[in-house]
Amino acid sequence: VMLVKGARVRLRGLKAKPELNGRTGVIKEHKAAAARWSVFLESGGGEFAFKADNLELLDPGPGGLSKGAAPLSGDTAVIEGLDVLLAGLRTTRQSVLDAMAFCMEHSTQHGTLLAQRLARALGKPGLSVKAYIARLFLVSDVLHNSKGGGDKQTLAAGIQEALPEACEKMGR
Repeated sequence: VMLVKGARVRLRGLKAKPELNGRTGVIKEHKAAAARWSVFLESGGGEFAFKADNLELLDPGPGGLSKGAAPLSGDTAVIEGLDVLLAGLRTTRQSVLDAMAFCMEHSTQHGTLLAQRLARALGKPGLSVKAYIARLFLVSDVLHNSKGGGDKQTLAAGIQEALPEACEKMGR
């Protein structure tokens, strides 16, 4: 199995930072001099360097950060994180769960931004049927898990408002 920039990975076997074991992220670059891979952790975890032995390849898909991107914060980090997840989104439970958890974690501060991005993702032209289905699963899960109200209502309300237009654009 070959690690490459843009591959989605899960951290494992970390001794110095065991709290990161099980976290997922996207490979940003290979640091040959240090024999490490720079990984941008999903769900706002930041960027760290890891040995190849501590990375489990999940998806070599088209996701990833742009070449030479700096560490991200705030709105930019949330947009980039969601875009990475959407690029690698599949119809599997784990893939949809990872993306939904990301949205829920960031809904308090970025609910409106996430709703706009999710709606735009549904209306994106040229996607495969499976990609549209995966995105619909994600939107459905986000709406279902936003039922409790509170800080999640901004995200749910934004999606519900943008959904009719996004659905009209789907598949065009």
